[in-house]
Amino acid sequence: MRWFLLVLSTSLCMACGGDDGGGGPPGPGGGSGGSGGALPDGGQPDALAPEPGVCRKLCCASTDCSAGESCVAFDSAAGTLGACAPGGDGGAPTDAGASADGGAAFPPSCWTLNKPECNPLTNESCAAGGACDIGGQGDPETKPVVACYYDDNTQGPGEDCDNVEGPFCVPGYHCMPK
Repeated sequence: MRWFLLVLSTSLCMACGGDDGGGGPPGPGGGSGGSGGALPDGGQPDALAPEPGVCRKLCCASTDCSAGESCVAFDSAAGTLGACAPGGDGGAPTDAGASADGGAAFPPSCWTLNKPECNPLTNESCAAGGACDIGGQGDPETKPVVACYYDDNTQGPGEDCDNVEGPFCVPGYHCMPK
């Protein structure tokens, strides 16, 4: 989610140079823009519909979640990074990617798609006001990235959020669809 910013930066950068397709624009917070440069045929993205949701804790394993929750991976092919969801055995060791200290460590198995810019469990490497989160999901033209996002990160655990229009979640949380 939060891929709107990635698509927007890609669209804005189309006027920056040639159309050789080499390398994408910088992503949010200076991270990698993912797999591509311009959108197909140089077209502009369609208007994006709001994506209302609720802020849920980011996790790498169910041990990062509270009792009665489990860690649901965003994309199992990209690692175990996900968000805690109701149901399951949170707090009990369930997989090899579990963080030994309840969420402070960011195991390499948590995100394998590309190099993360920051640690979504601790917000390490993000400046004040930023939230380390996953972005670029849902857009077939970009690869999801773990990066720092610096816009309207005001919503706490269980509060309403919107991955397209904001407000977005505070560090350590991700806006999951209702």
